[in-house]
Amino acid sequence: MPLALDWLIIYRAGVIGALAFSPDGKTLVTVCGLERKITFWDVATAKEKKTSVEGGTGIIGPLAFSPDGKILAAGNDGMIKLWQGKVGK
Repeated sequence: MPLALDWLIIYRAGVIGALAFSPDGKTLVTVCGLERKITFWDVATAKEKKTSVEGGTGIIGPLAFSPDGKILAAGNDGMIKLWQGKVGK
């Protein structure tokens, strides 16, 4: 499925530090690392589903979903943070 042109301009004012697709391919998670902002996008519509701004002083690094899509892991401040449940719903 081709992505909409909108994907090219989502972060025109920021820097994408990391991204990951959910295992089902329906959600894309991006991190604007300098702002410590994690954003969940609906791949089919290219619309934002949810945004989470995390605390801490470091840049949020790599992202990864568990194979079942129920856990999202992100690196931050020398730690790994985990989110469980319906991630991005």
